[in-house]
Amino acid sequence: MKKLHALCICFALMLATVNQSWAQLPPIIGIETINELVVPGPPIVRVFPNIFDPFHEKLLRFQGGYESTITPDVNLLVQFDWLDPQNPTVPGLSDPFPFPLDGGGEIDVSWRVPFCPPLVSLDLSLDVTTPNAVAFVGGTFTHECLIDRVPETLTGYEWLALMALLIGGAMQRARGRKTSAC
Repeated sequence: MKKLHALCICFALMLATVNQSWAQLPPIIGIETINELVVPGPPIVRVFPNIFDPFHEKLLRFQGGYESTITPDVNLLVQFDWLDPQNPTVPGLSDPFPFPLDGGGEIDVSWRVPFCPPLVSLDLSLDVTTPNAVAFVGGTFTHECLIDRVPETLTGYEWLALMALLIGGAMQRARGRKTSAC
């Protein structure tokens, strides 16, 4: 019985240690600096690798700003895309976020992907081929796999189990002392 009690205490201590170590894992996140001159033509595509996780969502976010020529009826397009391993020939694509070329402004856009893909990208383009349209885009592209964090402290059930083990062990020792005293 003493071996079982010692094993239970070791298990409870290991549970507490594992719980603490999981809480200290760093988030799976990429933070990329973006500085691009966008001109008419094909989009600028900045691709970044990730750890694939089919069970958690990925949050893609671009925060920054842009300066542009004042060009009526022309938009800077910000778009996200990603590689889907189940269909690698067709990339996943967010809706485009348009920003008018009216001299500049702030950008803060985000998109959630239902899984954490192995590759993500930020695409920047202009929606027309007008030769005098130009935009300079700068900011931060963040791509984060949204993994639920384990709480840093023991849950109520874990504390209850630990206390039951300790009380049970104390009671077992008390019984052992009464038996050996006779």
